[in-house]
Amino acid sequence: MSQLSRAKSILAARDQTLIPVVIHNIPSLTKVPSKSTLNLLKKEYLRLVETPLDGITFKPDESNICIWYFLIHGKPGTTYCGLYLGVIVFPLNFPYQPPEIQMISPTGRFHPRVTLCLTISSYHAETWNASWSIQNFMIGFISFMNDDNAVGIGQSHEGKADKELYARHSKHWLYGKCDIFKNLFTDEYEVLDMIYKHERMTLLSIDEYVLREPLQNQSRADKLKQQIRNICSNIAEIEVILSDYSAMQKDTELHEFFAFTSTNKERLLGGVAHNIPIVIVDSDIYDSDGENDDIELYSDDDDDEVLEIYPRKEKNNDIIVISDENEDNRVIEIFSEEE
Repeated sequence: MSQLSRAKSILAARDQTLIPVVIHNIPSLTKVPSKSTLNLLKKEYLRLVETPLDGITFKPDESNICIWYFLIHGKPGTTYCGLYLGVIVFPLNFPYQPPEIQMISPTGRFHPRVTLCLTISSYHAETWNASWSIQNFMIGFISFMNDDNAVGIGQSHEGKADKELYARHSKHWLYGKCDIFKNLFTDEYEVLDMIYKHERMTLLSIDEYVLREPLQNQSRADKLKQQIRNICSNIAEIEVILSDYSAMQKDTELHEFFAFTSTNKERLLGGVAHNIPIVIVDSDIYDSDGENDDIELYSDDDDDEVLEIYPRKEKNNDIIVISDENEDNRVIEIFSEEE
C-alpha cells in the first residue's frame, strides 16, 4: 500500500472510542483524584476559559475531570492548518506527576490514539516540573508538534502530501468519523453540521473558513451559527459574488467574514450575508435621467472605478445594487455603494 493510500484509509476509519486507552495514568480512568488535584484542575480550566490559549479549545470530560479533550485550530498557511482533536489524561496527584497525551485526529505528525513520548509527558516523569501549568504544557506540545525533526514514540513523520490531505479533511473527519467530537464539542459539531448538510455551502468550501479560531464562549458560537444561516439564506447571491473573485480574493473575503477579530465589516460579502437587502436596478428604484440625489456605484475591483451613476429616488443606506440592464435580464455586474 502506498503512503497516500494509507492516509486515505486512515481517514476512512471511524473512531468510536469514548474512553482513552492509556498506559501510564490508568488509575485516573476509574479513581477519584486527590482533593488538591481536583481543585487545581477546576481552577486551571476556569483560568483557560477566562484567558484562552491562542488556537486551542479545552473540554474536560463531563464525568471525569482527569480527562481533558482539546482542539487545535491550525493557522492558515501552515503545515497543520486543519482542526485536530487530542486528549490529555492527568494523574491522580497532578501536578506532581506529568500528564499523558495522545492525538485522536490523523495529523501526519503523530499516530492516532498512541501515548506520545515527550520530555514533558508521562514517559519522562524525571524531567517533569510540578510548577508547570497546563498552559505551559500545551505551549510546549504545540512547539514539539511543529518541530518535524523531533523523534520519539508515537510520532509518524508522514510526507507533506499526507499532512496536507489530513489538514484538508480534518473537519469532515471529526464531523463524520469521530464519536467523541460529536458528543463533547456540540457547538463545533453543529456548525459543521449546518455546512455539510447544505450541498451548495459544501461546494463553496465554507468549512475551510469556520473554526479557525476557538469559539471560547456561547456568544461566539451563536454569532457563527447566525452567520452560516445568513449565508444559506443568500447562497445564490453569494455564489454570484464569489464567482467573480480570484482564488486569493475569495480566500481573503471568506476569512475576513468568519474571523471573530475582524474589524472590516463593510465588505460586500459581509453585506449580503448579513441580510442587507439586494435589489435589481430598474426604473422603479433608480432613474438614470434624473438630476437629484446622485450616488456613485463602485465595482468591487481594486481600482474602485466608477461604473455607473444613478440618481436615487429612495433613500436606503443599507443597499447593495445589482445591475440588470441587458436584454435577457441576466445579472451582469455587482456593485457596492461607497458611502
